[in-house]
Amino acid sequence: MNQNQLFLIHKLDIEAARVYHRHMPYILENLPTRPLDMSSLLAPLGRANRALARYAGNLEFLRNPDLLLSPFLLQDCVLSSRIEGTQTTLDDVLAYEAGSTEGPTADSQEVINYREALRYGAHSLQHRELSFGLLREMHALLLRGVRGESKDPGQVRRTQNWIGARGCSMETASYVPPAPETLSAYLDNWDAYLRTEDADPLIQVCILHAQFEMIHPFLDGNGRIGRLMIPLFLNQRRILHRPVFYLSEYLEKNRDRYMGCLADIERRDGWEAWILFMLNAIAEQASVNTERAHRLHEYHEQCSADFRRLLNSPYSQALLDAIFAHPIFNRSQIREAVPDISAPTLQRALNSLCQEKIISLHRDSSGRRPALYAMRRLLDIASGREDALDL
Repeated sequence: MNQNQLFLIHKLDIEAARVYHRHMPYILENLPTRPLDMSSLLAPLGRANRALARYAGNLEFLRNPDLLLSPFLLQDCVLSSRIEGTQTTLDDVLAYEAGSTEGPTADSQEVINYREALRYGAHSLQHRELSFGLLREMHALLLRGVRGESKDPGQVRRTQNWIGARGCSMETASYVPPAPETLSAYLDNWDAYLRTEDADPLIQVCILHAQFEMIHPFLDGNGRIGRLMIPLFLNQRRILHRPVFYLSEYLEKNRDRYMGCLADIERRDGWEAWILFMLNAIAEQASVNTERAHRLHEYHEQCSADFRRLLNSPYSQALLDAIFAHPIFNRSQIREAVPDISAPTLQRALNSLCQEKIISLHRDSSGRRPALYAMRRLLDIASGREDALDL
């Protein structure tokens, strides 16, 4: 009996066991995975690496990537949270930050927590390595003060959970993650694989994300933390010079395939199909991100010239940067970012920008409720609405 036949028998035994134990806690195989069939993965891997290299190179030319990409970052936070069921939009979150109490405010706070968790992780990588311990700290920030705060933020679960339709029992669940008493060993193995440098980094991050989802170490927030891990890993492995890679748009648009390929790892040992899906996601989203980053840069340069021409003020650049950081804003947010500008000078500047249709009134003032302004073109670029208009 040759090696391929032995492997096939082993695979069939695993699949039979998985069907039989479908509604019992899942028993994961440790990493690294079995040897992968690379024949279908080499070309997509090359495309993904080239697309990421173009994106990383494009970021190096941005004057202030953290500022220019901040609305794009927030849009990714919106979409990653939407995969888990939130209903808020980029406009909702920015208006909420500017003081609006309308719309799905609880969902908006979840998105803000997601952004803060990512920023914490990115800052932490400057002085420590990515690890499950860091993800636990990010998880505590993710669930602070929002839905899920009662589910032990930052703590590995001590009870059994399961995944399925709302209200389903363990017997009718689509997936039952590993038992709590097994998690420590699985997470140690996950951390060890995270540290290895023997694998191709892109294939490695695909495997790490899937294994994290299948371990399901927390009672809530596993998917979001698993997606937050991706840019942090790419940054740590120097694929990207900063952890600013936004993949959630592709995953949200292809949510059924995302979940289906992930489930097929558990059901059919389908690692190749999962990795192929993720490599295609990385390649396509990297191309979208490159184009969008270029548009954000061009729009910032255009606005910089327009602000200088219209405002003729020493505060014009600081004012533009403050609006880029808060594309829906109230006057207090701008005064906080540009403290030397007087209230009358700021109001004249806002009036001029409104007259030129660079910004617009998002919501008029009413009683103690301040007026909100919006830079609509920036929002359209960051959210991808401008992409659709170009089609």
